[in-house]
Amino acid sequence: MALQTNVLIEGEWVTQTININDVIKGNSAAKGPKKVRLLKPPRCGILTRTVVESPFVNAILPVRLRTDLHNDVAFIGNNLVQIREFCESQNEGNLLEGEFREGYLRDIVTKNDFGSRIRNASVLGSLPDDIIKNNDAVEPPAPSYKVTQLPPQLLVLVLECGDAVFLFARPAPDNGFEFVTSRFPSPLKNRIVFPGFHLAVDPSSRYMALACAEDVLVVYELESAVVLNQRYMRDEPLGPVRSFRVRSLNGTIHKLEFLHPQRPDDNLIVLLLIIITNGQSRMVTYDWTLGDDLGYALAEEKHGHRMPEEDKLPTLLIPLKTQSAFIMISEKHIGVCTEAVQGCPTFESCQLQSPPATANHHGTREPLWTAWARPFRYSSHADCIYLVREDGHIAFLEADSDGTISNSIIMSHKLDCHTSGALSCLLGRSSEILVVGGSYEPGVIYRVPPRQPMTVLGTLPNWAPTVDFITTDLFSTWNQEIDIYGNKMVPWSERQPHRPDRVFATSGRGMKGSITEFRHGMEAKIGIELDYGDILRQIWALPAADDGFHILLSLPDRSAVLQLSSDLASAAELQIAEENVQYDLSSRTLALEKLTDEVWIQVTEQWVVLTSPAASRARRFKLDEILPGASPVNAAVVNGTVAIATYTDNNFQIHLFTLGEAGHFVLSLQKTLDVDGEVTCLSLDPWHGLVAAVWKDGRPCLVRSSLEDESTDLEVIDLESGLASSTPNATSSSILETVASIATTPNMMALGTRAGYVVIVSLRRDGSRLIQPRRFGFTTAAVSSAGNLSNNGPGIIVACDGNLVLLTTSATRGSYAAVLGQRDQIWPVDTQNPDVTVAVDQALPFPFSLPMDSHDTVRLLVLTGSRILFTEVQRKPGPVNRQLPVDGTPQRVMYSHYLQCLVVAVSRDNRPTLTFLDPDTGRGRGRAIRKVKGSANGGEKKSEEVDFISGLGQEGDKVFGLIEWEYKKQGKTWRFIVVTTFLGQLLVVSTEVDADDNIRYWTRYKKRPAFDKPVFSVTPQPEGLIYCVGKTVYWDVLDPEQGLTHVNSCDLGSAATSLQLLNDRLLALTHQDSIEIIEPQEKAACHSDPRARPATHWIEIAGSPPEDRLGGIIVVADRDAGLAGLWVPWQVPGKACEVIFEAELPSSIRTLRRGRTRPTWHQDPSRDPRFGRLVSTLDDAEVLGMGLDGSLTHLTRLGEKVWRMLRFIQNLAMASEELFPFTFAPRDADFDPEPTPGRAFEMQVDGDLLQRLFEKQALRRLVESAPGSLERLTELLEDVDSGALTAALKDDGPKEEAGFEKYLELAYDIIEYYLAPVL
Repeated sequence: MALQTNVLIEGEWVTQTININDVIKGNSAAKGPKKVRLLKPPRCGILTRTVVESPFVNAILPVRLRTDLHNDVAFIGNNLVQIREFCESQNEGNLLEGEFREGYLRDIVTKNDFGSRIRNASVLGSLPDDIIKNNDAVEPPAPSYKVTQLPPQLLVLVLECGDAVFLFARPAPDNGFEFVTSRFPSPLKNRIVFPGFHLAVDPSSRYMALACAEDVLVVYELESAVVLNQRYMRDEPLGPVRSFRVRSLNGTIHKLEFLHPQRPDDNLIVLLLIIITNGQSRMVTYDWTLGDDLGYALAEEKHGHRMPEEDKLPTLLIPLKTQSAFIMISEKHIGVCTEAVQGCPTFESCQLQSPPATANHHGTREPLWTAWARPFRYSSHADCIYLVREDGHIAFLEADSDGTISNSIIMSHKLDCHTSGALSCLLGRSSEILVVGGSYEPGVIYRVPPRQPMTVLGTLPNWAPTVDFITTDLFSTWNQEIDIYGNKMVPWSERQPHRPDRVFATSGRGMKGSITEFRHGMEAKIGIELDYGDILRQIWALPAADDGFHILLSLPDRSAVLQLSSDLASAAELQIAEENVQYDLSSRTLALEKLTDEVWIQVTEQWVVLTSPAASRARRFKLDEILPGASPVNAAVVNGTVAIATYTDNNFQIHLFTLGEAGHFVLSLQKTLDVDGEVTCLSLDPWHGLVAAVWKDGRPCLVRSSLEDESTDLEVIDLESGLASSTPNATSSSILETVASIATTPNMMALGTRAGYVVIVSLRRDGSRLIQPRRFGFTTAAVSSAGNLSNNGPGIIVACDGNLVLLTTSATRGSYAAVLGQRDQIWPVDTQNPDVTVAVDQALPFPFSLPMDSHDTVRLLVLTGSRILFTEVQRKPGPVNRQLPVDGTPQRVMYSHYLQCLVVAVSRDNRPTLTFLDPDTGRGRGRAIRKVKGSANGGEKKSEEVDFISGLGQEGDKVFGLIEWEYKKQGKTWRFIVVTTFLGQLLVVSTEVDADDNIRYWTRYKKRPAFDKPVFSVTPQPEGLIYCVGKTVYWDVLDPEQGLTHVNSCDLGSAATSLQLLNDRLLALTHQDSIEIIEPQEKAACHSDPRARPATHWIEIAGSPPEDRLGGIIVVADRDAGLAGLWVPWQVPGKACEVIFEAELPSSIRTLRRGRTRPTWHQDPSRDPRFGRLVSTLDDAEVLGMGLDGSLTHLTRLGEKVWRMLRFIQNLAMASEELFPFTFAPRDADFDPEPTPGRAFEMQVDGDLLQRLFEKQALRRLVESAPGSLERLTELLEDVDSGALTAALKDDGPKEEAGFEKYLELAYDIIEYYLAPVL
C-alpha cells in the first residue's frame, strides 16, 4: 500500500509517494535519545584530625604547679595548656655548645581536652618568700616523690563557654604527671558572649573577677589555701569557688585589675575598672574587706573619676605592690596613678625615652609597649617591672614605697623577636630568666644576670602565621591523568612504595620570615662535629683511663681511636705508642663488645684483642695462628662467646670460641659450623643464640645454632616460605635481597636488606614464625640495637636512604609474640645551621651516663660519611620543623618540579619580589634580570641583573597569585611562572638555569588591567589565563608576539580568591558567596553552594564511584572554622550543590592541599584502604589543611558503615566526663547515641577525640557506662567490611562468653588504623 505526502526539502514542499510498510518499519526501528544515568550524591562521612598543633602562645605564666621547688612555666594556647620546667645545668661542660648550655625548658605534661577555646588564664597563689630569698639553693625533688598537699599555686583558665577551670599537676602512675582539675560553670547562661575577655586575680588569691568586653562583671570569692589543702588531703572535690556576684555596668569595660593594698598585711580588696561611657573614659574602684558580702560590696553604681586625656585608653595596666598605685601604658604616654582608693586620684607622667624602632618592627606606626612581667625579688618597700616593646626594646621600671617611679631605663640589650604579650620572668640561680613568646617568629629564652649583659639560652618554636603551604606532590587534583613528566597517576591498588612528599609553608613576618618544612619525629641536637677525613664503616664507644671515652672507628682497611673528654666537650685522634697499643689498628674492626666492667673484646680481620682501656693494657690472639688460611668476613661477640665467619677455598664456616672465666681468659674453639652458602652477616645474643644470614641459590635464608650444646647442625629458617605465609600479597623477589645486618631483641629479630626492607622475624604463641617485611627506603637498610634510646620497650635503629628511624616492638593484642610498634624518625639538627639537612649512614646510642644527662634525653653518635656527630636526642616525638630564611615576609609559595626548587613571593621593605630556594640547602638560586636590546649583533637582547623584575618592587604592593603555567601552542611547550598583585599587575615570568645552577628570571609579558584593581586569583589553561580583577573574571589567550589578548569576561557577586577549570566549567571560590560554578559560554553560574560561606579555600576529592570524574566532592573551608563537603549535580544545570557533610574544627583552615606524605615505612599494605576507609584520590594521597595559626589538619573519607560505628563511639563520648571533662552533656532518659545519616554536621568524626580515647584506653569504660551500648557496638563492628572482620570472632563462641574483649580489640585496631601518622 502506497501513500502520497508533502515533504519540505531545501525550503520547498515536494509531493512524494511512500510505502506504508516502510513507515511501520521506520517507526519500529526508531530509537529515542540515549538515556544518561544520573549520578546520585555519595553518602560518606569525614574524619578530621589535628596532626600538628598550633605553636601560637597567648600567654606564658610562671606557676609552681607541682611543688614549690619545681620551676614550672605554663604555655597557654588557644586549645591547650603545656607545662614545662626550667632546668639549669649543674656542670660547666655540656655536649651542646650553643643552645641550652646554661638552662633549658623540658616538657612535663600537656592538656588539650577542654572542648572549648581558652579565653584567658591567670595564676592563683604566690611563691613562698623563702624560695625567693634562697633561690641559689633551690633543688627540685627526685621524680619518685609523693605529693601529700597542694602546690603553692594553681592555674585558672576561663573557657569560651564562660566556665572557670582550676588545675594543678601531680605524679601519675606511669612516672609522669597528670592534671587534677576542678570546674566551676559560668553563672551566666544563654548569653551570646560569656565573661572571660577580662580576668583578674586578687593579690591574696581570695577573689577573682571576670568581665565581658561590654557591660557584665562577675566577682568570685575563693576558698583559702588552707581549706583547699584540707579538702585535697581528704580526697574531696576542691570546689575553689565559695560564692559569686554578677554586676551589670553602664558602659564598655576597657580594663580590669585588682590593686595591691596600701599595706602588705591589709585585708582590703581593691578592684579597679576602666569604663568607657559615651566616649569618656573613667576609672571606677570597688573596695571591701576580706570576707565581706559581695552583694553589698558591689551594690553601689559608681561613676568614678575621669581619666586624663593621654591615659584614657591604656593598652597595659600594671598594678604596683605599693600604695595601691598602678601604671598606665598608652600608645604615646606612660602615666602613674596613686591614691586610687581614697580621695581624688593623682596622675603623674613617667619619663621614659622612646628609642627608635628596631628591625623587628612591622608597620609604619610607632611600636607599642605590649607586655610586662614582675621579677621575683624579695622587697617590702619597692617594686620592679620589666616592660617590653613589641619590636624588642626592654625597659626596667622601679617604684618606691610611695608608688612613684624612681628609676626607668631602657636596657641596652634588645630582644631578638617581635612580641605581642606572651612574656614571663622566672626565678633562676643568681639571675632572672625572661621567656618571651614571638608573635610572628620563634620566641627566645634569656638569662638576665645582675650587672651583666643578657645571654640567650634557647628559642621557643613558632612557625605561625602560615599564610600559604604546598606539598611536593607531582599531582594537584584527585584524578589528574598525567604529571609534568608525562607519568600517569597510578591507582592505589597498583602503586609501589615511593619517597614521601615534603610539606612547606610560609612562616613569620619581616626579617624573621621563612619557609618552614614540616617534619615530625625525635629531635637530635648536634653538639660536637668531627670530620675524620676517611669514610667510616662503623663506630663503637668504650671508657678510657682518664675518665674520658674512646671512640673506636672501623675504616675500610684499618681502625682508629678517638679520645673524647669526659664532658663530651672535645675530641681528638688518640696517638698510641707501638709498645702500648691497646687495640689492633692495623686492620678493619669487625666487632667490639663488653666482657666485664674493665675488659672489652675487639675482633678485627687479623686479631682478637682483650683490651682494658682503663688500665691501658691488652692481650692478643692472632687469627692466622688459630684459623690458618681462613679470611674473616664477619664477627659477633656476646657474654664471652666469639663468633667469626670465615671464607676458605670457596667455603664459608662459622667458628664459635669461648674465653673462659675472668682472670684466666683463653680463646678456646667450641665448634666449627659448615655453612652452605655465603655468610653476609652474623648475630650473637642470649635469646636466639647464633644467627647468620646466608645467601644461597639467589635467595637469602637464616641459619641458627644454640650456644648451649656442641651440635654442629644448623637450623635453617626459610624466609621465602615464611614471607609467603605471613604476607600472601608480598613479592618475595623484591623484598628478600641480601641481608646486610641483623639486630635482635628478646622477642624478635630484625633483618636489614640491601633492597631497603627491614624484615621482622618473631615467634607466634603457637610456635610458628611470623615474618613482617616493612620498606624503609630504596638503599641498604642498616639495623642496630636502640639500647636506651627507646622508652616503649625494646627498639631497633634503622638507617636507610639517609634517614634514621627508631622502631619499637611490643607484645600487644592478638596472637603475636611481637608486632611492629611505633616508628619515629630521628632528625639530627644543627642549632647553628638549622636549615641544613643531614644524611645518616649509621647511629650508635652512647652507652654511658653523664652528670649533666636528663631523663628526657639520650646521647646518640651519628655517622655520616667521614663525619661523627655527637647528638642529644629528645625521647618524646614531636614537630622537628626546619626553617629556611627568606629575609622578608613570605606571601605565597609554590614548588616547581621543572626547576626543582621552591618559588616564594616575598615582601622586603614593603616591596614584593620572588625568591628561588633550594629545598635541601636553603640556598637562594634566583637572579632577577632585565632583557635589553644591544646595539651590536643586530640588536640581540642582552641581560643585566636588577633588584626587581619589571612589575614587581612597587611599595605597598603584595602578591596574591603565584602559579606555574605550562603554555602549549602548535605542538610546542613553554613553562612560565604567573604572578598577580594587589596593585593590579599580572606578570608572566620566564626562567632559565645557568651554568652555576642559578635561576635567571625576567618578566616576559605584563598586563595591567583597567582601574588598578587587585588581581585576586589566576588559573592557567593550555593557551591562556583566566584571572579575577575586582569582581570580574577575564579570559585571555597568549599570542607570543602580541602578549595576552582579552577574549571574554563575566561578573561575580564578590571577588574570587581561587579559580580553576573543572569539568569544562569554571569554579570560582568567592570571598562572600562560597562556590560558584560558571558556564563559560553563558557567562552565568550554573551551580552554587546553597549557603553563603566566608570561604577561604577548597579542594576536590573523590566521590562515589571513585573513578567517575563527575562524582567528586568539593571540600570548602571557611573563616568560621568550618568545613563542608559539596556534591555538584553536573548533569542537571541550574541545580544547587548538595551538602554531603559539614565539620567544626578547632581552628580555621587557610589552605587545602593533597600530598603523598606518609613516610616510606608507613606505606606498607596494612595502610591500604580497609576498615571502611574510602580513598580521597585515585592514588590514595592524603588531604591536608593548614591553618593561619600553624596547625595542620588531616581529612579522611569514611564509608557509611565505619562512619556509623565511629560516630556511635563519639556520641557516647560527648556525654563522658572522662573524655570531655568540661563540656560533656549528662545523659538523660532520652539519650540515644545512635547516629543519624544525612545530618550534615553529624557526618563528621572527631579524630582528636579518638586519639584521646585510644591513649586513655577508655573504650570499655565508655560503652559500659550506657546500657546496651556494648552490644550495639558489636553489631556495628559486624557491619564494617560486610562482616568479614568479625567472622572469625563468631567462631569462638557467644559474645557474652568472650566478654566482648575481642570485639573491643577489633575496635581499637580500627581506631589505631585511622590514627596512623601522615608525616
